[in-house]
Amino acid sequence: RMNWDFLAPAIVLFVLVVPGSFIGHAIDPVSAYALHTDATLVPPSARYPLGTDDLGRDILARLFAGGVETLLIAIPAALLEAEPKATNAEAMRYINRLSDLLFVLARVANDRGRSDVLWQPGKSRAGPG
Repeated sequence: RMNWDFLAPAIVLFVLVVPGSFIGHAIDPVSAYALHTDATLVPPSARYPLGTDDLGRDILARLFAGGVETLLIAIPAALLEAEPKATNAEAMRYINRLSDLLFVLARVANDRGRSDVLWQPGKSRAGPG
């Protein structure tokens, strides 16, 4: 018997995230990944409706881009939750290894990781400048 308890939250997520994900770029055409070093920690304004983060990235654009990423994870997760027997240990192992591969490839694409900042628990990294 399938567990349909996830249906109401899934519908709410779908109604809120999907439209924003598809029309977000039309609402806020700034790239979610562009760094605007001249606009770090800018408060909300006409150019940046929700302001910018410490790297100068537009927060609203990042929210819209995050919606797409959320859908890519949430929809398969909800389907797997609906039928627990559908979860295959081999498939989960493959997905885990695939995420490791994508992480390594991202580091290679990002100057082979030479400019990576080592994360240390309890310590914050210095911001730009």
